[in-house]
Amino acid sequence: MGWTWTHKPSNMTATEFLMRDTSWDSRPEAERPKVVASATGPGCVALAVRFPKGSPVDIFEPALDGSVTVALVFAVQYSKDDYNFGYKEMDECMGPFFNVSASFLKHLSPIKADANCSSAVNARQWRQGCLAFSATRTKANGVKKLTPGTKIKFPSPLNFGSFKESEFVVSTIVHRGKNKTVFRAQNGVYCRITGRALGQAEIVGQ
Repeated sequence: MGWTWTHKPSNMTATEFLMRDTSWDSRPEAERPKVVASATGPGCVALAVRFPKGSPVDIFEPALDGSVTVALVFAVQYSKDDYNFGYKEMDECMGPFFNVSASFLKHLSPIKADANCSSAVNARQWRQGCLAFSATRTKANGVKKLTPGTKIKFPSPLNFGSFKESEFVVSTIVHRGKNKTVFRAQNGVYCRITGRALGQAEIVGQ
């Protein structure tokens, strides 16, 4: 599935918008999937969607009522145009390259131990990626641990609107009389990067 660009009201979060935009209100109540949890990560929103009994998902262990809960992962981007919000929908069986906190995984159905198809392999790899993402957040999260001159690299480029970049050098600037940690891109532009996004960064040099 490709990217969908639309208008998101400023008073709605990306999660709220996607939960509304991906509703299944046209289905009968008994057949209607339900969002039971959500999480955000660098460049993405994840929804845990519970599918009722009879849904054609056979790699997950069903609950006692026969339902299964699967992760839908949305890559998200923003723009200043009228169509200010873009998203690309994937499910965990497609092996998305976007991770969220491992605590989100507790809402999902277990993958069957004997499931070895590509969908099962992709889902396992995505869940392992979320576990690794959470493990590295403590190490890389928090700019206080990154001293000026440290070089960091992200697994995929961050989008700053007018340019994209994956490698930065930690720097310090004076803003309103206080030292602020910023990140210098290779084109010389100083950028702000959130602590959550820094969870995917790897320190590659000093």
